[in-house]
Amino acid sequence: MSFGAQRDGINGSMRMLSEQQDAAIDLLRLAVNRPRFDQEAVDRIRAQIFCGIIANERDPETIAQGKWRRAIYGTLPYSRPDEGTKVSRICLKARGAVFAGLARHLPVQASLLGCAPPQASLSSSG
Repeated sequence: MSFGAQRDGINGSMRMLSEQQDAAIDLLRLAVNRPRFDQEAVDRIRAQIFCGIIANERDPETIAQGKWRRAIYGTLPYSRPDEGTKVSRICLKARGAVFAGLARHLPVQASLLGCAPPQASLSSSG
């Protein structure tokens, strides 16, 4: 199971063995309806992203992409790197609790593709 976020949306994917399908769908339902943000895991991912930002500051291709985006989009959000900047990541820590609280109240739209039976639902009522 994995989840990702981009500028215009979020996505997730899951692979499972057919004999483990019921348990896997239950775990997916739990992840969607009651996500956990354990501090240790959050700190680990934040450090990985921050290291990537620092590495990208020295990467010629990333530097060129940034200049290209700024030339095309100016000051619009699309001109900024997906992963943020050192400054935005530091500020995110303070705002993160607010966003996490808001995220719990947003409607979730999900579709199940592949081998999941039609009655499989991600709603908390199961």
